[in-house]
Amino acid sequence: MKLNTIVVGFDDTEPARRALERAADLAEAFGAKLVVTSVAPILVGITRNAGPLDPVDSPEVHREQLQDARKLLEARKIKAEYVPAVGEPGDAIALPVGRHTLRAHVWMRSPLAIDHLERSGYRIVAANFSLPIGRNMRDAIVKAEIDVVAYDGPILCFIEVKTRTTDDFGPPQTNVDLRKRRQITRAARGYRRLMGVTSAPFRYDVVTVLTKPDDADPRIELLKDFWTDEQLRKKNWQDQYWD
Repeated sequence: MKLNTIVVGFDDTEPARRALERAADLAEAFGAKLVVTSVAPILVGITRNAGPLDPVDSPEVHREQLQDARKLLEARKIKAEYVPAVGEPGDAIALPVGRHTLRAHVWMRSPLAIDHLERSGYRIVAANFSLPIGRNMRDAIVKAEIDVVAYDGPILCFIEVKTRTTDDFGPPQTNVDLRKRRQITRAARGYRRLMGVTSAPFRYDVVTVLTKPDDADPRIELLKDFWTDEQLRKKNWQDQYWD
């Protein structure tokens, strides 16, 4: 399977600049097409399936964001396609994805979790990295997303971020259930193959962010080695279909 398109969201924030740099690196390494989209929804051209509207950012703001991204990439002499987003950026771009092609999304959301990881010594590689992991029984492409990819020393970490406003029904990490772990594990396997790091040490971490309305500061917890591949071993793991 060939990586032929890299899609990156950009809103002129520092995390977005890091995402743009990483996406440019990937595009150069794999000879892939680079598509840059403004991140927040715009006010015009909203389709039926678009995400929530943004009452603040105008279409002009989005054009300015893309112009800033263009300047950064032109400094590296990298060509890209620039697309204003409609709704959530991952749903805003309709690019052909065939059975033997691959499109990857690179975003930089979860700023609280990313800041906490960087303060803990992690080196962020990418955030909100999504890629196809197979096809379901209806032959539709199924994608999975890795919230954060980072290095903790020599260890490649695939990190799930869970943000909640209450823990009345249990801590945030309880939502990283077996189905979610399997999806992330399969996406991580695809990432390691794609990047040629299948022999590198790796693990799965979870970051929980609890932002209660009555708390002045969010509570952030880093849970290392939350699960392992061995815990998910099952019959027919290599089955091409995925729920």
